[in-house]
Amino acid sequence: MIERFNRQAAVWLAGTAVVFGGLIIAIDMPLRGAQAEHRERIVAAEATLAGAADAAARLTSLHEEVLALREETLSIQRRIPEANETAEVIRGISHAMERHAADEPVLTTGPIEHYATHSLIPIQVTFRADFEHAYRVMEALRTMPRLIRIERLAIAREDAFLDEPLPVSLEVAAFFSRPDQFAAVEEALP
Repeated sequence: MIERFNRQAAVWLAGTAVVFGGLIIAIDMPLRGAQAEHRERIVAAEATLAGAADAAARLTSLHEEVLALREETLSIQRRIPEANETAEVIRGISHAMERHAADEPVLTTGPIEHYATHSLIPIQVTFRADFEHAYRVMEALRTMPRLIRIERLAIAREDAFLDEPLPVSLEVAAFFSRPDQFAAVEEALP
């Protein structure tokens, strides 16, 4: 009877062990699957966060580029005087001729021409100077802090008068803006 009891106990213990083993496997397998799924989600989230950090760095870089472009745009716009600053441009041309010993300087302005984004005043400039001084006048015009464009240049020398100063004739376009032209653009900038 003890043998039979030991056998039944052994079967019962073995059955209980099998049931507990099955139970452990039944509980453990879904948990391992859930754990693997969570690890995959963690890896995906970390990749997303790494991309977000790169995106933030890229946005910072783009923001700095926008600020630099805005500053460059404003510096270019500062070179285009407003209508009430055109006298400053004419004074600059006149001073360039005076500084570089131009003889018989004459400045004549034409009618203002209006365009969609800017306006300009044509200026006829004539003077007499030797080649070096004429070149210096034109270089001074080119490096003026305001935007001007030399439309036409004429230098004439007559062979009979080689020791005489050169007659120089320039047609210059002095650009200017009106404050209302750029107001809408500046308001649109962030």
